[in-house]
Amino acid sequence: MKNITTIEIQSYLRGVDYPVRKEGLILAAKENSAPTEVKEALEELPDSEYHDAAEVSHELGILHPIEEEKIGDEELLDDEDILGEELAPPDDIML
Repeated sequence: MKNITTIEIQSYLRGVDYPVRKEGLILAAKENSAPTEVKEALEELPDSEYHDAAEVSHELGILHPIEEEKIGDEELLDDEDILGEELAPPDDIML
């Protein structure tokens, strides 16, 4: 997907009555005036029955994994990148 998120795709699937097959998703996108990128992404989905919007988003995410977030040319770092390990509470703290 070129610069389009699953959230944006979902916005063009208003009115979908789940469960629905891939062709129903494409038809809904066309009826909601979806741009070409949205229709192309939906065309790539397996021809399956989708039970809800989350299932569609999940499958789109498998087909098009999210790239690392960046600010300009700098990649955003998480705690593990900074410290070399995940943060965990000390053993001597009682919860």
